[in-house]
Amino acid sequence: MYTSRPSKRWDDAVTRIRALPEFTTFLRPTPFNELAHAADEGPVIIVNISDYRCDAIILRSGAEPSDMELPTVTRAKTTRMTALMEEALGSLDDGHRESGVEKVLNDLWVSVVQLVVQRLEEDGVPRGSRIWWCPTSALCLLPLHAAGVHQKQQSEPSNLLDTFVSSYTTTLSALVRARKRKLRSAERPRALAV
Repeated sequence: MYTSRPSKRWDDAVTRIRALPEFTTFLRPTPFNELAHAADEGPVIIVNISDYRCDAIILRSGAEPSDMELPTVTRAKTTRMTALMEEALGSLDDGHRESGVEKVLNDLWVSVVQLVVQRLEEDGVPRGSRIWWCPTSALCLLPLHAAGVHQKQQSEPSNLLDTFVSSYTTTLSALVRARKRKLRSAERPRALAV
């Protein structure tokens, strides 16, 4: 088999890099058993928006990932919600701005967030827990953490702000890396000289 010199040098370099303890998965997908640690401090909800189907994938510590279809969500719908939010936020008319934002927050609640909240509660995640959102596509531009009906007074929470504490991550590996850095920096002794 013919192998070009640059190709061989590349393969040798990658092999040497992968021999280093911190780089065993260099240029490889991160194994799921490592990514699963993203849920160590609270559930992570990946909201996948696709032309074929939209789903929420919920990762919880010590549990298998669970998938739930979001039957009323489409890529076109999330794109429309993003456009409506942009239009509302750019409006100089307070009433138009407020009604546009409320419509988007309500639509997000009904079509995505309320279903996720119900599943988390069914799975025994206590109210007030921190959850991590990992949205995709146009959903990245929408405030999932603020989803809900904010005008009615109800005995049961009708918005996410009254149910869980939300944070965001761009990817599972970004969340895992951030936590590793936090642990390493906490272990280092610090001195303050005055």
